[in-house]
This record gives sequence, C-alpha cells and structure tokens, in this order.
Amino acid sequence: SVYGGGNQGAVLGLIESIIESSKITGNVYGGGNQAPIGQSGNTNIALSLTLSNTQANNVFGGGNAASINGNTILNINYQSIITNSVYGGGNLGEIIGKSTTTISDSTITENVYGAGNKASVGISETTDATELNIDNVTAKNIYGGGNQASVPKTTVLIKTGNIQNIYGGGNQASVNNNTKVEIFGGNISNNIYGGGNEGTVIGNTDVNIKNATILGSAYAGGNGATAVVYGNANIIVQGNTIIGTEGDNVIAQRGSVFGGGNAAATGDTGTNNSTSTVNIVGGTIYSNVYGGANTSVVYGYTNVKIGFDAVGDNTLEQGNIYVRGTVFGGGEANAAGSEEYDYSFISVTKGIDMLIDGNGYT
Repeated sequence: SVYGGGNQGAVLGLIESIIESSKITGNVYGGGNQAPIGQSGNTNIALSLTLSNTQANNVFGGGNAASINGNTILNINYQSIITNSVYGGGNLGEIIGKSTTTISDSTITENVYGAGNKASVGISETTDATELNIDNVTAKNIYGGGNQASVPKTTVLIKTGNIQNIYGGGNQASVNNNTKVEIFGGNISNNIYGGGNEGTVIGNTDVNIKNATILGSAYAGGNGATAVVYGNANIIVQGNTIIGTEGDNVIAQRGSVFGGGNAAATGDTGTNNSTSTVNIVGGTIYSNVYGGANTSVVYGYTNVKIGFDAVGDNTLEQGNIYVRGTVFGGGEANAAGSEEYDYSFISVTKGIDMLIDGNGYT
C-alpha cells in the first residue's frame, strides 16, 4: 500500500502526492496509517492525492485509521483502473473538513463514495462536506455520502459515464442536511436516487437530470424503508433525457419518475408537512410519472408540473415530452410483481397539486 502521510507520526503541513503510470497491488491513502494530518481548526487544504494512468485496489482521499484536519482533494484520471472502490474520505479516520473528489476517463470496478468507509467527513451540519465530480467513468454505484459513515451535505455531478446506480446520499449512512445530484449525461443501467441506500436524509434532496439515459427509474427520494427524506424531495427532468426502454412493459419500477423514494417515505407523521416536487420540461418516459413514492408515503404534499410553461424556469432546457404510461399526482401502492392492490393505501397525506401545459409542444 501507499500512504501520503506517516505511519504513526503526525504531519502538520500540506501533503501533495502524485502517482503516475504505476501498478499498486494494495491500497492508496492520501493520509497516514495511524497518524493524523493537519492542526486543529485548519480550514485550508490539508492534502491532495492524484492518480494518473495508475492501477490500484482501494483508493482513499483520507487516511486509514488516521484523522485529517482540513480539506482534501482526490483526483483520478487518464485511464486509471481501480480494482475495488474509491472513497473521498478515509477508511476508519475522519476528515474534519470538506472532501472533493474528481474522477475522469477511468474505470472503477466497484463503487465510488464521496465520503469515507465507516469514517465521517465534515465540520458542521450547515457546511458542504463532499463534492463528487464524475466524467467518463465506469462504475457500479455512485454515492454522494459514505459507506456506513454520516456526512452533513453532499453534491454529486455526473457529466457522462456508465453507472449502475446513483445515490445522493450514502450507503446505510445518514446525510444530516441536504443532497444535490446533477446528471448531465451518461448511461445509468438501473436507478437514480436523490437520497441514500437504506440511509436517511435529514434535509432536502434535489435531483436534476438532463440529456441522460436511465434504463431503470428516477427517484427524488431514497431506496429502502430506512432511507427516509425528512425534508422535501425534488426532481427535474429536462432536455433529451430517456428513462426506461421502449421494449419494456409499463410498470412502476422501470422507466418511471417518482417525486418520492422507492419504499422510502418523504417526511414523517409528526411534522406531516413535506413536499415532493416533480418538474418535467423535456424527456422520454417509457412508464409512469408519480408525484409520490413507490410503495411508501409522502407526509405532506406533492406538486407535479409538466411542460416548460407549467414549470416556469427559463434556465432549464426544453425538449420534447413523451410519457407512455400514466401521470399520477400520488404514489404507487402496488409492490413489484403483485397483482393485488391495496386501495386503502394512503400515498399522500395532505394534498396534490398538478399542472400540465402543452403550450409550445407538438
């Protein structure tokens, strides 16, 4: 393995590590093994790690069992091959700062996490903790957060690539404020989630999809019963986005857009005042559009707007709109494959607002 920092000796200054045209059979850490980096209260860059045209096992922007005081930068580019996963944070050591990870023109065999593996990233709940930038990357799952490690806020930007699933949140890990996912191209073979995989989002989720192809479905919320979004969930579909495939049957779980999550609630019974918003100004959707969730509840309201004039945001890219299935203000009550419907199921607790305006479309 390779460590940018020390084994058991602390480093107080800036660490800059560049690895080019190399094959590393072990892991690469931007930080140390059991040695911290940076001084307490540091708000500047503590370390940067760059891999170019390099093969490695796991890559960590942070340390192993070593904390980092300050911000971190991780760059992976130029046909690098990571045979396991990439973490913007550390393995078991926290980053008390922001981690920025940029991956381009590379292959990640497993997953990409904006934060750490069982190691938190961030300073406070109101500050940005992780920034993840992806361009021409092949990977299984992309998480804005960490693996079993909480973060305050996450940002994910996908320009292009081949990815199975995208999550704004973490894997079995909470986001204590907001998530933001922007997808401006690429091919996603399964689903997109604004929230986490079995991990909560305490704040809001925002998903913006433009000119991307998603073979599964797009969810503003999270995946799984524990992936509750306690604030508001928002999703925008614009440009020439394609969701689903023409040969699929019209089913909720493939080729649909949801304002909520997949078996994951938006809001809670105590507050009962969340809003799930779906705005569509362009795109081909081969199944249905739902203001609510798939087999879960929006505790509050849903707001569905379809059409450029209906949405009223001139910054968005207008495109042709085609929905092969049905537009629902609420959610889907029927589980995948089940032929029995629960007509007493309440998918939205307060109200539904829907506006469809075909002006400017043929």
